[in-house]
Amino acid sequence: MTIPRRLDPDTGPPRALPDFRRSAGTIERMLRALDHGPELSTQERPAVPGASGTGRGPVRVTTSRIVVRSALLRTAIAALWLWAALVPGVLGLLLLMRVPAGHAPDVAVVVVVAGLGLGTLVLLLAALRWGVLALAAVRSRLERDSEAVTVFGAFGSRRVPWRDIAGVDSRAVHPVHGVSAALVLRGGGRVVMPLFDRPVWTYAQPSRREIRELRAEIVRRAGKDGGRAWKP
Repeated sequence: MTIPRRLDPDTGPPRALPDFRRSAGTIERMLRALDHGPELSTQERPAVPGASGTGRGPVRVTTSRIVVRSALLRTAIAALWLWAALVPGVLGLLLLMRVPAGHAPDVAVVVVVAGLGLGTLVLLLAALRWGVLALAAVRSRLERDSEAVTVFGAFGSRRVPWRDIAGVDSRAVHPVHGVSAALVLRGGGRVVMPLFDRPVWTYAQPSRREIRELRAEIVRRAGKDGGRAWKP
């Protein structure tokens, strides 16, 4: 809807005010663009009893909607790295088999075999990394209740009370997970959240909506407890 306006005959032809409904729609589209697509889903589960018998309130569970695609892609990449590791390994073995029995290999052969062995080790580590990422894609999720945040990764989970969390680092760099998000603890440690793993080239992109909501909740709880939230 537009509203024609003319303040004075000398101000020129009539002008229309901006359509604020369209502006609001543009802002909503911008906010949706910051979320990088509907890859994550947050659902609420009923309250569960705590260790002391008291309820912890409803549990909000954030999971990935592309688990199968991510797991298959990472498994395929791990398999490619594994096959690539076989090439230098087989070449090094063939070179050693060409050395006559009872004779020491030449220095050149030793250097070449050592280089091939080092390359095999690097490729095996890359395959292992992508295998861990594939497992993390299946198991990773984030649970939040009134008492703590529970982070699930490839090999286990860690429950962190709200009072121990100082903030969230949305650009945490990890040797295995690459660029991810991490809980910053008041004691100085960090807890990486594999659910928010992303490629290295997206380092400069804004954080996801779920991370912004988690950061806002940490700030709100820190204000109630009289503490100070960590700001990246």
